[in-house]
Amino acid sequence: MQKNINMKKISYIVFFIVVSFSVSLNAQSGEIKKVSAKEFYDISKSMDCPIVDIRTSKEFNKEHLANAVNIDFYDRSFYDKLDRYKNNTLLLYDRSGNRIGQAIDKLKDNNFTKVYVLDEGLVGWKRVGYEVEK
Repeated sequence: MQKNINMKKISYIVFFIVVSFSVSLNAQSGEIKKVSAKEFYDISKSMDCPIVDIRTSKEFNKEHLANAVNIDFYDRSFYDKLDRYKNNTLLLYDRSGNRIGQAIDKLKDNNFTKVYVLDEGLVGWKRVGYEVEK
């Protein structure tokens, strides 16, 4: 019985090390990558990086992910405000993925290289049962 518990603990530790290492390698490779809600969640828990909600402040105030900051995609200074995170690993999300799709090319053009995007946005996040703050 004790062996099974220890093996489970070791399995969890190995899993988190592999996820963290994988995230590090992907971020260092300089890509802007769409990830599933589970991957987004795992990254947010295993790395200390900003989570940016690019919806409007009205949408953000209604509900958002824990610890997220709001930078409105429709704000004229959106890229200037986002620029302070350029050298960080960054987690981005919107409502359903549309605004992110519009932003990706410009992020690449502005040399953002460590960005993980929540595929299907907040809609996908809630669909799989993750919590939001209200």
